[in-house]
Amino acid sequence: MRGTTLSNQWVDRIRNTKQLSVFPGPGVTADAAWSRVFSKALSEFNQLSQTLKLGVTLVRSASPPDPKSTGGADVEFEVGGGSLTFPFNGGQIPVRNVDANALEGVAQPVAEAGTGGQVMKVFIVAPLTPRHGGASSREVGEPVKLCIAVHELFHACGLNNADHTQDDIMAGLNADVRKGPDSNDPDQDIFVAPNGRKMPSIFVSSQTAGKIQALWK
Repeated sequence: MRGTTLSNQWVDRIRNTKQLSVFPGPGVTADAAWSRVFSKALSEFNQLSQTLKLGVTLVRSASPPDPKSTGGADVEFEVGGGSLTFPFNGGQIPVRNVDANALEGVAQPVAEAGTGGQVMKVFIVAPLTPRHGGASSREVGEPVKLCIAVHELFHACGLNNADHTQDDIMAGLNADVRKGPDSNDPDQDIFVAPNGRKMPSIFVSSQTAGKIQALWK
C-alpha cells in the first residue's frame, strides 16, 4: 500500500464493524502447507489484536470478493507467482508481479470512489514457494511462511511500504531468513529482523501497533 495517511483507512461501513473478512484463494486451499499457515495466521493476528488492542479482528470468509459487485469478502489471500488478476465488481484487479520464490508478497488495495481514497478491498498475493536464496535453494518452512502471511495481513489493515520497520513483523524485505541448527529441517527456519529479533514468535512493536490503532479507531 502507498502513503501513510488516513486515506489508508478502510471505508467507514467496514471500519465501523471492527473486522475484516478474509477469503483464502484456491491456491491456498490447494496447498496443504499454505492452508495450515493461512488458518494459523488469522489466529495469530487475532491474538495479537486482542493483546495489543489493535481495534480490528479477522474472520475467515467462505466466499471471495464479488466479481460482479462491491460485495463479498473484504480481503482475498492468494499464493502464487507472476502477474495475477482478480475478478471484482465487473472488472479485473491486477496485482504486480510476485516472485514465487521471494520472501515477501504484495497487498493491493482498491479504493472506493468518492471517499478520498478509502479502501474497500485488498487483494494479497504471497509467494507460493518462498526460498532461502532463489530458485535453486531450499523452500522455507511453515514458521517463516507464517511470518510472511501475518506481515501481509498487517498491510491489509492499512499499513504501507513506508511502514516497514527494523525490529518487528513489519521488517519485510529488511529481514533475514536463516536456517536452524538442523539446516535440512524447514520448520527450524527463523525470520530475523535487522535488529536481531528472531521470529516466528511474532513480535509487534508499539510503533506498529499504534499505526493500526489509529487506522481503526
